[in-house]
Formats: sequence, C-alpha cells, structure tokens
Amino acid sequence: MRHHAAFCGVMLLVAACSATGGGQAGEQTTGGGTFTMAIAADPDNLHPLTSSSAYTSAVGRFLYDSLVRLKPDGSIASGLATAWKQGRNSVTFTLAPGISCAGGSPLKASDIAANFAFVTDPRNGSPLLDGDVPADLRARADDQAGALTLTVAKPDPFLLRKIADVLVVCPGGLRNPGALKRQADGTGLYRLTEAVADDHYTMVKRTDYRWGPGGTTAAEPGLPDKVVLKVVKNETTAASLLLSGQINAATVRGADRRRLEAGGLFTRQTRTVLGEMFFNQADGRPVADERVRRALVMALDLPELAKALTGGAGLPSRSLIAVDPKACSGDSVTGNLPAHDPREAEALLEAAGWGKNGRPLKLTLAYTSELGPRAASMAELMAQRLRPFGIELVVKQAVRGEFAQIVFGTGQWDVTLLPLGVSLPSDLVPYMSGPTPPNGSNFAHIDNADYDRLVKKAASAGAGACDTWLAAESTLVKRLDVVPFADDTIPIFAKGARFDLIRGEVSPHSIRMTSR
Repeated sequence: MRHHAAFCGVMLLVAACSATGGGQAGEQTTGGGTFTMAIAADPDNLHPLTSSSAYTSAVGRFLYDSLVRLKPDGSIASGLATAWKQGRNSVTFTLAPGISCAGGSPLKASDIAANFAFVTDPRNGSPLLDGDVPADLRARADDQAGALTLTVAKPDPFLLRKIADVLVVCPGGLRNPGALKRQADGTGLYRLTEAVADDHYTMVKRTDYRWGPGGTTAAEPGLPDKVVLKVVKNETTAASLLLSGQINAATVRGADRRRLEAGGLFTRQTRTVLGEMFFNQADGRPVADERVRRALVMALDLPELAKALTGGAGLPSRSLIAVDPKACSGDSVTGNLPAHDPREAEALLEAAGWGKNGRPLKLTLAYTSELGPRAASMAELMAQRLRPFGIELVVKQAVRGEFAQIVFGTGQWDVTLLPLGVSLPSDLVPYMSGPTPPNGSNFAHIDNADYDRLVKKAASAGAGACDTWLAAESTLVKRLDVVPFADDTIPIFAKGARFDLIRGEVSPHSIRMTSR
C-alpha cells in the first residue's frame, strides 16, 4: 500500500488499478531507442521512502528495486532476493549475488536492513510506516550469507506482498535523504541522468543490471536504452503528442480517450474504485439509523449515479479492494446492495419518522473537488432524486485540506464520496472499525460486530483466509456501512511500445519497443 491516509486514495486514483488491453497486429519488437511517457504531474520528491505520491512511485520503479515483485497474475517474482522462506511472523530472504548501486558500490543485506530501520523510525516521517512496513517490523542481516530476515510481532498473512512495494535506497541516499528530492541512489534497471522539475526526468539503462524480476537482465531484447518521463498536465496535449509519435505512452481518461481508442493504439486499462459512499453514523446523526441509510440507497438509482460519475466508462464495483492483482479475488458486493425501489424507500423513511410523512430531513453531502467535474454533476443528480422524498441534500464540495478537516475533523457531514483505494483487506480495518477521529481513522463511526468478528478470525488464520476476508467485506456492504457502486476505467495508450502494468504502474522490465 503506497497511500496510508484514507483520503489520499481520492487524490491518487491511478494507483489502484487492474490491467487489461491489447495491441496492434503486425507489430515487431525493436531494440534500444527511447521510451517517452507522459505523467500528469511532477513528483516533487523522488525519495521512495519519504514521499506518498503515485508519481514518485511511478518514477521510482525505474530507479529502484524491491526485495520481491508482484507479477500481473498476483504471484511473487524474485527481485533483489532470489529466494525467500515465509513463516507466520517472519520472512527470510536470500539476496542475488553481485547487486550494485547505480554509482557502482555493492549493496549488502545490512544496507537493505537499514532501509526498514529508516522507515520504522517515526522521526523520519515515512508514509510507509504502518502501511507497507508494520511499525513493529525488525530487520536482521547476515552480510556473509547474503541473507535478511524481517520479523513482526503479530502474524501478517500479507507481509510478503507489502514488502514487494518497498523500494530499496542505497546507503548514500539513506545518509542524505534530502539529496534524493531531485536525485536517485538505487539499484534499478535505469539510472537518473537529468531531473528538471515540472518538465522531464531522463534515465539511461544500466548495462550491468542482472537481478530483475525472474532473473531479467539489461540484455533483454526490446528494452529501451533511455527512458524519458515528461510532465504533461493537459490530457489533450498528451493525446496529440502520442498520436504524432512524439511520446510513446500516456494516460488519457477524458474526452480525448475516444479519439485514441479510434486510433487502434496498444492499450493497458487500469481499474480503480471511484464511487464509494459512506454515511456518518456518529450518535445523533440521522444516517446512524440503518433504515435511513437503506432508504437513501433505494431512493437513488446506483447505476444511474455510476454512469454520471464515470461518463459511462465505469464498471460495477465487485469488491472494496480495487488494486489488482488482488490478494483475495472474489465478489463481496453483488447481491448485497438493495435494488432501486422508491416505494420501499418512502416506507422506510416514514417508519424512521422522516421524509414527506414525517420530519423534514436535511443532509450534507461532502466530497473533494479532486474527484472532478463529473462528481459535481452526480452530486446534483443525487440532490434532485432525493428531493421528492422530502430530503434536502446540501452539497458541499471542498479542496483536499478542507475535505479532510470535514470528514476527519469537524464531522459536519452525513454522506460522503470517499474512494479509499486500499490494496489489501487488512488495510480496510482501521477505517471500518475501532477508534474514531481524532483517536483513530474510523471516520464513519462504523460499529459492525459481524465485521469485527470475521476480521479477527481472518487475521488469526494466516494465509488462505480469503473467504473470511471477503465475508467480512460483505457484512459492511449488507449493512450499508459502505456503498461501493462504481469502478472507473483508465486506459494507458501506447505507440511504438508495449508493456505490462503492476498495480496500475508501467513495469519497467516489461517495456518492449515496437515497430508500431
């Protein structure tokens, strides 16, 4: 998990994804050349252990390695480690021989251990702490044997997957973390040669690289010799650059998407949770009553809202975990949300003492402006659809900081759109249970005994408890503690190159330059 704060999932939607797509017939792999990809914003900070930005992660995959890597099918591939042995509370890694940093110095097991010590030291303010790296994790290195053991106090069935997201910084960068804001010090397939803020980042391939996923080396046919990540903030500009052959890849999700689709370009499609509705169940709030929550959902037409929010390009949500490859595949949503039923909605409101035949009901819907203009249209549609039921929905759009203060601070909201975008079932737990703000992250004041019971059962069972994790999710959806109703699809188009995606990011080792 790259983004630990709940509302960060809203800002960095492209980090939560799955991959599909195809390419053009007749293309052939070509050697070398330059791969140029548009990124929509500047990373601002290139240090992978101190930045939570999705753009830092996207750049970092070219410059740094992790101990192991996820494959598109969810299995684990080698990285800096060629072998590993996992227990209930620990993982022991055997490192590949001859690993070196971009500057030429060797990387030892103790250097990797120092990365985890850096993250677990709260003075360093790493966003990975208590996310990808549990606070109680301890690292023990044996440089002579080339071995590293990571241990946690409580069993963690997802520890290996979390470690796959931790990019390892070389010793020089750890000693001087400030220098890595615009520099890099890693073992990755590429080394940074130029960093121009808000413009571009240029990297060249390391010819000595031989410790990639599954034994990938720099000699793989079709790998580009140079990579340029170009900051292009306007999607129309990015689409035009792609069609004219000035860049090789770009993410385009707006109006220009259609003309790129018509061009028959190679695509990889990311999928991310977008429509995810929560209710403020704090004492005294009308939506703390399940009858009111159910009435609201039945009064609204969820597929209609999904179409408005995604521009018709979305898909029905199937899980609260939207990041592929998923640790637990399955459907926790279908059949657990009530169907559109205005008559039953009116009856439920009346039974709860609200609406046309009861007290006037005034609710506040809060959402962040970073969800985009379609969210504003959808919010107005919600207000329009609820009005005939005697419900006044006050729509409050807020910028990031103000939105966070409303949801996690003042609590002056009743309904919110907040796509969490978490990557593991265990990541949901602090947001769906336990202490509420300011003492915890349970911003919706959820108190679901069935969820708590099943989470406890799943956590104690270790690996192989996916059915229990999915059952826990289902209890949240059935009780309408959370209403997941739309996943967005975001295509990444390419010309003259192809690649795979891992967690929505282009996998550097998979890039192959092509003739078309």
